[in-house]
Amino acid sequence: MNWKGIYAAMLTPLCPDGKVNTEEVRRLTEFLIEKGVHGLFPVSNVGGQIHLPLEEKCRFIEAVVEEAKGRAPVFPGISASNTKDAIQLGRYCESLGASGAVLSAPFYFPYPQEVVRDGLLTVAESLRLPIILYHIPLYANPIGPDTLRDLFRCQNIMGMKDSSGSIDHFLAVQAMAAEEKREFHLFVGWEEMLFSALELGADGCMTASAGIFPEIMRALFTETQKGNRERALQLQRLIARATGKMKKVFFPYGYQLAMEARGFDLGPYPVSLRRSYEEERQSIRRMVEDTLNLFQSLQTGV
Repeated sequence: MNWKGIYAAMLTPLCPDGKVNTEEVRRLTEFLIEKGVHGLFPVSNVGGQIHLPLEEKCRFIEAVVEEAKGRAPVFPGISASNTKDAIQLGRYCESLGASGAVLSAPFYFPYPQEVVRDGLLTVAESLRLPIILYHIPLYANPIGPDTLRDLFRCQNIMGMKDSSGSIDHFLAVQAMAAEEKREFHLFVGWEEMLFSALELGADGCMTASAGIFPEIMRALFTETQKGNRERALQLQRLIARATGKMKKVFFPYGYQLAMEARGFDLGPYPVSLRRSYEEERQSIRRMVEDTLNLFQSLQTGV
């Protein structure tokens, strides 16, 4: 498969009872494919995967795979705090025909790198799916350089989503993969870094903004690939501005409000909120409208 491109880290539509709203999942999947994303990443961090029971993760992934109908690769998240659940979810993804899976180190408890390595290897070696490692040190144990070298021996570990936010870390991983002389695909998890990372040889990104502003992220990728640096930088600044606004609301709720502003019903937030957040909701709605209008102006040259 062609690994390059924009992968949408999908937010999770929920019903009032907290179960996944599969009808809205299908509508969201169709929207993202129509807007040109290259791949789909359900059960993501921004999608609140930590709140979802295993059964609901399975229902979410099944709806995405069925609706995608092979039109875009689907790389579900299978990260878990324990090895058993990660393997079980990975095998379910295999049974559905998913293209691969995204796997972070175990989270919550801080572990030594030996435990991180053993956990990741056990999951990856139990599956046939291509695995994209998920380095997200803010929320899970980091995947250290020596650990990554050990993980390279597992042939179905095919890449990394780097959400460290560090160009230095990105370059270090890139250099290690080159030394190993093996196929290894690098994606960034911070949309603010996309232009720079693509210039440095990244395959693309797996980000929340690709799920909220897929047309802008696709255009940013395309213009960078074409060498239209000034146009690409304009789009990068536009996305950075939007991301900054979303981050002013607690993560990931600001992103949920933005997705709702695009016309999707994501349902209740999994943690009870005792105020309406109406001021934040209206601010995010204005930001989404302004961002899409500015994008249209850039596209038409007005």
